[in-house]
Amino acid sequence: MAGLSPLEPGWTRWKVQPVLAGLENVDVSLSSPAGQIEISLRMQEHFGTGIIVLAVPSGYVTEVFAPLGWHIAVSDRKPEPPPTFRSIPGEKSRVTLKIELSPLGISQLVANREQTRAVKPSGSASGKAPVGGWYGKFSILRLLLKWLS
Repeated sequence: MAGLSPLEPGWTRWKVQPVLAGLENVDVSLSSPAGQIEISLRMQEHFGTGIIVLAVPSGYVTEVFAPLGWHIAVSDRKPEPPPTFRSIPGEKSRVTLKIELSPLGISQLVANREQTRAVKPSGSASGKAPVGGWYGKFSILRLLLKWLS
């Protein structure tokens, strides 16, 4: 659920890309060649907020991606869209990132992505289930089924 995976051999760089699946609290601890990696997620989806707390060993780097439909909160509100990715260098202390639900939300982001795919010409049938019907109404279910396939 924390979406922890190595980006380089020896875990000198790794990725954190959480998959929420309705969970409010997730704690993951991994003993790696780089040292002890710890990730805690504290989500309040009904408020559209959450935090990701990381313990990254000194001298190593993690790439943190916000869950689908979320972005990493920034203190200075600039006109450009908020980031969905951030690189975190290792420190002796824990790093806390605040995340917020995107104004579009998950359903709208998935619909936009599906619409973009529909516009692109395709040489053959994709063999994927149609977006309409019960399958398209439950975006989380559709995301999980897509992730599993």
